Amino acid sequence: MRTQIRIVAGTLRGRKIECDVLPTMRPTPQRTREALFSILGNAVPDRPFFDVFAGTGVIGLEAISRGASRTSFVERDNRLLDAIEKNLKRFKVPDRGRIIRAD
Repeated sequence: MRTQIRIVAGTLRGRKIECDVLPTMRPTPQRTREALFSILGNAVPDRPFFDVFAGTGVIGLEAISRGASRTSFVERDNRLLDAIEKNLKRFKVPDRGRIIRAD
């Protein structure tokens, strides 16, 4: 199923991530992302960030939006990694994302 997930805050706020959500996936809800980054607070800006089991990549893109110096997206599904790479290019931040195919 094709869907769009909105970035909550930062320089990419309001932008929508375009992705296919597989039946086995449950993208992280907006409120959960807000809570996560509220807890992380000032630990994100100007630091590297790892989005392990990246799926749609929304957590890592949210980190980039909030000032992470670079995000490493770790995922095993090539289709999802391709979508993350396309979104990095769409948002004009491909240099701030690193794609890692791994379990």
